[in-house]
Amino acid sequence: MTIEANVKVDEKLYNEAKKIFDDLGLTYSDVINLFLSKITKDKKLPSELLLPKNIEIVYEDDPDYQNILECRRKRENGEECYSLEEVMKEFNVNQDSK
Repeated sequence: MTIEANVKVDEKLYNEAKKIFDDLGLTYSDVINLFLSKITKDKKLPSELLLPKNIEIVYEDDPDYQNILECRRKRENGEECYSLEEVMKEFNVNQDSK
């Protein structure tokens, strides 16, 4: 069973993407179904499409999540909070030597 969905997209982006899809022999419906399949399989948005490579996504079940929330709270209150990378850099510890 399928449904019809209407979406609003930037016209220039639409046209540029359509050329690529046409070259690949895909329709917009094909691409949207591939995208939705990926999301439902992984239970999250594909981060490689949305974020620069140097940004890490931390989910609530990640052990660092509570530390990040605590650090954010401290910074909001004007307190200092440092990342592990900042501390290791301060002490000139080479992280690649682990």
